[in-house]
Amino acid sequence: PQGRPPLNRKGVPILIGSTEYYNALESDAKKLGQETFNEHKRNHPRNVQDAFRDKIQNSAFNLGNITDQYDYNDLLSSTGGTKTICGDFGWKDGTFDTEVEWTPNPDGRFEVSWLPPPNMRNQWEWKGSQRSPKNHWLGAGGLDPFGKDQTQAGVGSKGSIHFINRPNANFPETGRMFVLEYIHRPPRLAQFYEDALMSAVFFGYPIFYENDKSGIETYFTERGYLEYLMLRPERYDSRNNKKVKERGAPSRAIMIDAVYYALNDYINTYVGEMENGEMGNTYFQRTLEDWLKFEPNNRTAYDASISSGYALCAIQVDAVKPKEVHKIELTQAPFRMYNNRGNVSKMIK
Repeated sequence: PQGRPPLNRKGVPILIGSTEYYNALESDAKKLGQETFNEHKRNHPRNVQDAFRDKIQNSAFNLGNITDQYDYNDLLSSTGGTKTICGDFGWKDGTFDTEVEWTPNPDGRFEVSWLPPPNMRNQWEWKGSQRSPKNHWLGAGGLDPFGKDQTQAGVGSKGSIHFINRPNANFPETGRMFVLEYIHRPPRLAQFYEDALMSAVFFGYPIFYENDKSGIETYFTERGYLEYLMLRPERYDSRNNKKVKERGAPSRAIMIDAVYYALNDYINTYVGEMENGEMGNTYFQRTLEDWLKFEPNNRTAYDASISSGYALCAIQVDAVKPKEVHKIELTQAPFRMYNNRGNVSKMIK
C-alpha cells in the first residue's frame, strides 16, 4: 500500500536505505581509528579507489588521509568541479627578463590551484645587482632537480617544483595550500631551471632547493635572479668562529628527516578530512600518489615528495616583512602627553 515502507525477505519493514546503512558503518569504523577505517573501505569498497587501497601500515604517511583526499579530488573532477588547471609560463613576447605570463594549456608542464591577482604578479626589486622577490611574505617554493641532461633512453628522475602559501590575512583560504605543482623532465637541465625561474618570478616567491647540484645557483646568478634562491637559517662554523649563511640545503640525512617530519605533520593535519569536518585543499593528484609510495630510505624515486617537503620547510622560516608597510597618518593626535610639570610636551602621531 502507498506510504508503507518496503519489506525485506523476512517481511520486516526496511527503515533505512543501503546508502545510509553503509554511511553509518563507515562512521562507526572511523571512530575506531584510521587503520580500522581504511580496512573497512578495503573490505567493503564502494568505488574502484577503495577496492585498490593498500594496507595503512605499508605507507610512510597517513594513508587514510591521503586516500580520502585523493578520492575527494577524483569526485570533484568527475563532477566538473576540479580545482586545478594546467598551463605554462613564458616571457612576454618571448623576450627574457620582461614579464612572465601564464597560458592555460591542457598539456602544460605546470598545474596550479591558485594564481596571484594581476597586480601581485612579477613583483621584484633590486638587491645589489640581482633581482629579489617581493611576495616572500605570501609563499615560497621547494625544488628537487635532476642531475644531468636527458639520456638517449629518456630514463632518470624528474625535476619537481612545488609552491605553497603561508597562512596570511590577504588570502586566508589559501593558507598552507599547495598552489603549484611541476613534475617534468625537459631534455635539458637548463630548460628545467628556466621553468623554475619563470614560475618564481611570476609568483614573486623564493625557492628552497637541494644545493648539491649547484648548477642552479650559477644559472640564476648569471640571469640576475640569485636572490630568488632561499638562504637557510644561519649556522655557526666552529672552524672560523663565524656565522655562515648558505643557500639551499644539502641532501644529507638530517635534511631528509626534516622533509619527512614536515610532510608527516602536514598530511596528518591538513590532508583528507580535518578536525572541523572540512576536506583538505591539496588538489594535486600526482603529489598525493607520490606521498602514498614515499620511502624515506629511497628518496631519489620520489621527486614530488622531496620538493613539496622543501616547500613546507621553506614556510617554516619567518618571512622578512615587506618594506612597504601601510601606516595610518593621523591629522590630529588621539591623546596628549604631559611632562612632569603638567604641561603638554608633544603630540602622539
